[in-house]
Amino acid sequence: MKYIAEKYPIITDRIVTNPHEGLIIGNGDFAANVTFLSHEIILYLGKNDIWDSRIDNNAKNQTLTQDDLIRYERDYGFEWPENCDNILTRFANWEGKPEGVDVVFGSLAEEKERCGKLVLWFGGFGLRRAGRIRIRHCGFSNTKIYAKLNIKNGLLESTVDLGRSKLHFSAFIHKELNTLAMKMSLEGDTTAIQIFVEKEPDYADPTMPLPKVELLTDHSGTITQLIPGKFDTPDFSWSIASSFPETVDKNSNDKIPVLDMAYALAQSLRLNDGNEITLFTGISTDRENYPDTRERAIRIMGENTIERYNRLLAESEKLWEKYWESSSIEIEDKELESVWYRNLYGFACHMKRGAQAPSLCANVPIDDNCDFHSRYTWNHNVQKWFAAALPVNRLEWYDVFADLIRQHMPTFEYFSEMIFGIKGGVYCDLSSIPYAPPHRAIVNNKWGRALCHTGWLSLMLWQHWEFTHDTEWLRKNAYDYIKKAAVFYSEYLKKYQKEDGDIYPSMRLEEPGWCKGFVGNRNNVTDIVMFRKAFECAISASEVLGVDEEEREDWAQALKKVPEIEYGWTEDNQGWYAFCKDWDKFDSVIRGKRLSEFADMEWRLEYARTNRWGCGGWLVYPGEYLDGDEDGGLAEVVRDMLRRTNILRPKGTATPAPLHAISAMMPFVRLGLKEKFDEIRTALLNHRFDNGLYCSVSYAEGQLLVWVSNNWRMVENQFQGIMCITEMLLQSQGNIIRLFPYWPENKAAKFERLRARGGFFVSAEKDKDGLIALKIESTAGGKCRIRWTEKKEPVITENGAVVPFEIKDNMLVFNTEAGRIYDFKF
Repeated sequence: MKYIAEKYPIITDRIVTNPHEGLIIGNGDFAANVTFLSHEIILYLGKNDIWDSRIDNNAKNQTLTQDDLIRYERDYGFEWPENCDNILTRFANWEGKPEGVDVVFGSLAEEKERCGKLVLWFGGFGLRRAGRIRIRHCGFSNTKIYAKLNIKNGLLESTVDLGRSKLHFSAFIHKELNTLAMKMSLEGDTTAIQIFVEKEPDYADPTMPLPKVELLTDHSGTITQLIPGKFDTPDFSWSIASSFPETVDKNSNDKIPVLDMAYALAQSLRLNDGNEITLFTGISTDRENYPDTRERAIRIMGENTIERYNRLLAESEKLWEKYWESSSIEIEDKELESVWYRNLYGFACHMKRGAQAPSLCANVPIDDNCDFHSRYTWNHNVQKWFAAALPVNRLEWYDVFADLIRQHMPTFEYFSEMIFGIKGGVYCDLSSIPYAPPHRAIVNNKWGRALCHTGWLSLMLWQHWEFTHDTEWLRKNAYDYIKKAAVFYSEYLKKYQKEDGDIYPSMRLEEPGWCKGFVGNRNNVTDIVMFRKAFECAISASEVLGVDEEEREDWAQALKKVPEIEYGWTEDNQGWYAFCKDWDKFDSVIRGKRLSEFADMEWRLEYARTNRWGCGGWLVYPGEYLDGDEDGGLAEVVRDMLRRTNILRPKGTATPAPLHAISAMMPFVRLGLKEKFDEIRTALLNHRFDNGLYCSVSYAEGQLLVWVSNNWRMVENQFQGIMCITEMLLQSQGNIIRLFPYWPENKAAKFERLRARGGFFVSAEKDKDGLIALKIESTAGGKCRIRWTEKKEPVITENGAVVPFEIKDNMLVFNTEAGRIYDFKF
C-alpha cells in the first residue's frame, strides 16, 4: 500500500501562470512553487524561517488590559461591536471615551514611545521570499507544456514543446538536505536558454538593502540578503548558493561563464540535441545556528554533476518511501483516496521536524507582503497544520507544534501578566509572530481576547499522550504549557468570576465584538469547553507524571466552577444549544446591521447552526466535549442542528470556503450523519484545481465558486481532506476504537497503521459485507476497547495464542501488552 501515492501525480498539460496553481516541491523547510509561463519556468523559493520580525510596537502601550476593558464598559458604556478590525474608527467615534485614550498607527521607520495610547500596526513584517530561479527559453504563446509531479518521491518532470525541439526539465528538493537539484536536456534542434538565480529587491520595505551577489567560480556564486536589526531584533540574513553548468557538453572544453548582476546570477547558453545539464542550489539562514550562513549554503549546494543528481534523487526517494510507510489507505472511492494522498504530500512539503513551523502562507510566499496576515494566527488556523498528525501517524509534525509553542512561551507568559495581571500562567493571543521579543508582540484587543485559545493548545498537546502514551514527550514538550494554562484559567476564575458564575468577558473566536453589558461575551461555548478541557488535561497529565499534587486539587476545584452548556428544543422541535449566554438576545452588529433590527428567532437558530465562530458542531470537533455517538441529550440536539445545515451553501456565515472553519466537516463525520456523506465528498472534491492540486476555496467546473485574494494563505485547510477521510475509516475519541464508522457500507476500504488513542496502531479491511481483517498493535499495553457492530464474533490471537475478550453492549474489550500484535480472524 505504500506505493499508492504514486498513482496520484499532479499533472498539468498547459501553461501555469498563477502561482496559486503552481506545483510544489519541498522537504518541510525549503520549498519551491513552480510555474510554467509560455517563455520561462519560474521557481519561487521559500524557507520557513525567513521572517522579517522587526516591528515598531510597544505591547504594553497597545494593550487594553482586561481590567480596563471591564471598567470602560461599566463606567462609560463602551462597546466595539462591528465585525471588523478597524480599531481606529471604533475608538475615534466612541462616545464617552475617557480622556487620554487614543489609537494611532505604528511606523516601521521610527520607534516612538506612546504612553497612554493603544497602538496597532499593519504591514512591513512577515514571511519573506527567499528568491527565485527563472529558466527562460524560446517559447511563445502557443508553447505546449506537460508537467508531472510525482508525490511518491517529490520529483517534478516536465517537457516544454518548442516545435522543432523539446526541453525536458526535472527538479526535486532533497527530503533532508536543503538542496534543490535541477536537470535539463534537449531533444531536437539547438535552442538558447537563460538561467537566472535571483533575489529581487524587497518592494514591501524600500529601506531593505539590496542583496549581495558574489561569484565563487566562473560557474557558481552566492546571493546574500540582509535584514538589518531593528526594534530589538538582531541582524538577520540568508544565503543562496548556486552551481551552474560549467559546459553543455562534457566532451567540450568551452566554459560558459556566470555573470553577477545587480541582484542575480545569470548564465546564457545553447543546448544541442542530447545535451544534459544540471543546476544545484543550497540555502541557509542565520537562524540555523551555523557560524557562516554563506559557507553553509555553499556546502549544501555541493558539486555539480549528473552523478550527484542521480545519487541525491535515490537518497531522497528512500526518505520519501519511509514517509509513506507511516500509514496508508486503499479505498474504493479513488477520488477521495487521491485527496488523502495529495494533501499528505502537501503537508510534507511545508512541515519538518527541527524546522521552523509554517506560517499561514506555508513556506513559499509569492510576494514580499501577503495580502492577508503572512503570520501566525493562534486560533483555528495555525492549529490546522497539526490537527491530522496523530491519527495518520506523522508524529514529526507534533514535534514542530511543540517547538512552535515553546518558541512563543515567553510571549504567552508576558501576555498573562501584562493583560490580566496573572503571574505563573500563559495566555495565547492570536497575533504573535516568530522571533519578535515579547514586549514587541502585537496584541489584538478584540479577536485576541478569545479566552478559549489557551486551553485549545492544552487539549492538542495532551492528545499526543492519548495517542502514544509517550510519557517522556509529555514531560519534555507538553506539561509546562498544560500546567501554566491551568494556572491561568484557575487564577482567572478567582479574579473575574462573580456570583453569577459567568466566564467573561471573552470573544467567541472572532465574534461578536465587545457588546454593551458584555451580553454576548459571557459563557461562550468555546470558553466553557476549553476551560474544562484545560483543567482535565492538567489533572490527567500531572497524575501521569506524578507531580503537582497540590495544584491538581486547585484545578479540580476550579473545574467545578465551569458552567454547564445550556441546550434544548424549540416549540417546533428545533434543537439549540447556547453558544453564549443570552444567545437569543444579544445585540451586536453583524455585517453592518444591528441584530435587534432584523434577527428573529429563526435567524438566530440558523446562526447557531452555521456560524463558523464556535457554533454548529464545534462541541464535537475540535472541542471534543462530545464524542459524537452518544444517544439523546446534547448530542441529539447537535445532531438535529447539523442535519438542518447545507454544507455546501451554509447560511449566516461569511466563510470564504466550506473547508475554512476547523469544525466544518468533522462533526458530521463523528455524529454519524451519513446522509451528509455526499455533501462532504462534494466539498472535498471541489477544493481541487483541474490538475488535482489542493485549492483553498471551492473550485468546480473550471471556475472558483468563491474567490478571495488571499487564497494562498489558506493552504492549512488541506488538513480537512486528510482528517475527514481518516475518520471515515477510524475514530478513537473517548479511547474507544470505531472501525469504518462513516464509510459507506456497500464500499470496500482498507487502511494500515493509523493511530488510535490508547496507544494503538490499527490496520483493518472491509468489503461490502463487513469487516474481513483487523490487526491491532499495542504500544503501551492496557485495555483495548472497540465499538463492535459486526454480527460475527472474532477469534483474537497473539503470536498464535488465543486471547480472551468480552463483548457487552456493543463494546469488545480485551487486555493488551506493549509491543504485542493482535490478529482478528473471522
